[in-house]
Amino acid sequence: MSKGKLSERTSKFLQEQLEPIKANGLYAYFRPIQSKQDTEVMIDGKRVLMFGSNSYLGLTTDPRIIKAAQDALAKYGTGCAGSRFLNGTLDIHVELEEKLADYVGKEAAVLFSIGFSI
Repeated sequence: MSKGKLSERTSKFLQEQLEPIKANGLYAYFRPIQSKQDTEVMIDGKRVLMFGSNSYLGLTTDPRIIKAAQDALAKYGTGCAGSRFLNGTLDIHVELEEKLADYVGKEAAVLFSIGFSI
C-alpha cells in the first residue's frame, strides 16, 4: 500500500468513524481529568465514575496516605537516586520488608522499588 493510499484511508476513517464518536462524547482516550484521581473524577466539568484507574479503593486520595507520602517526601526527597542493588535502599524499604515477612509468617522478604531487578 502506498503512502498516499494509507493517508487517504486514515483521513476517511477519521471523518467517517472517529469524528462522530468524538462528537457524541463517546471517545474515551486522552480525556483530561480535572480532579484528583479517585473513584469519581471530573471530566469536561462533569463528575463521572472512574473504572479505568488502579486506585479502585480510593487510596490515592486517602488523607492518611497523602500525609504519609508528604512525610516521606520531606524526609527522603522524590526518589532513591539509584537502584536498591547499588545505593537505593532506604530504611523504610527494610522496615517494609520486615513487616511483610512478619505478616506472611516468613523469615525474610525482599522488595524492589524499581520495575527491573537482576
